[in-house]
Amino acid sequence: MTPAAPRARTPLGLGLLVVVLTALLTPGPAAAGVPDRPLRVLTYNIHHGVGDDGVLDLERIARVVEDSGADVVGLQEVDRHWSARSVWLDQPAWLAERLDMHVAYAADLDQPERQQQADRIVELLGGREVPVVLTGDLNAVPSASEITTLTRVLADVWTEAGSGPGYTYETANPTKRIDYVLHSAGVTARAATVLTTNASDHLPLLADLTVRRYRHRCRGPDQLTVHCWRAELVFACCVMFAPSAVEAVVISRPLFTEATV
Repeated sequence: MTPAAPRARTPLGLGLLVVVLTALLTPGPAAAGVPDRPLRVLTYNIHHGVGDDGVLDLERIARVVEDSGADVVGLQEVDRHWSARSVWLDQPAWLAERLDMHVAYAADLDQPERQQQADRIVELLGGREVPVVLTGDLNAVPSASEITTLTRVLADVWTEAGSGPGYTYETANPTKRIDYVLHSAGVTARAATVLTTNASDHLPLLADLTVRRYRHRCRGPDQLTVHCWRAELVFACCVMFAPSAVEAVVISRPLFTEATV
């Protein structure tokens, strides 16, 4: 398994990682016979592997991801040779190898205003022709202006498909919904669940989505050109108003091809 190249830091000090995921579906002549692509997404601030009990245990994080069955995972607060707090481990690489998934990561050291970050995300992701999913610890509740800036452009999965308050922070007594899965047109939310675990100070948010497919020419047997169905997605992960050295990481199952943009 070869990790994807890391994306360069974005302007405004925003720790935003953008990955294009592509999956080829069943070849066939009729659109009616090919369903949209189901996609299970997890977003999780892992607190550099330290749980609510104060114990550093990256294997515990890996089991949460594994048990979720997610196809694509946006992780936040992931250390990469950062300090003794995480024993200098390259956590993105360790998790990718442990879970047999591809990895891409981004980091930023600055601390701009959250509203500037939200405006920049809209500038980068809004209006794309390809469907978009944004995951992350956005460090603000749904009524905050920086979140409404985003939800004017991207739909909130929890509002569409969740039940209850959807609180994700903090683990011992969750009272805030600050972790999100947002999406553009071309993506449909089917279900959203906050998982129960003490592996971090945040709770993970799991979403079941479907992604629009479209007809695509590809090479079939004997190198003949055939029509396949292709699902393509811009998947983004970020931490808004992040402390120094917080990294955003995307890990995905090998059924996708991927490229950072």
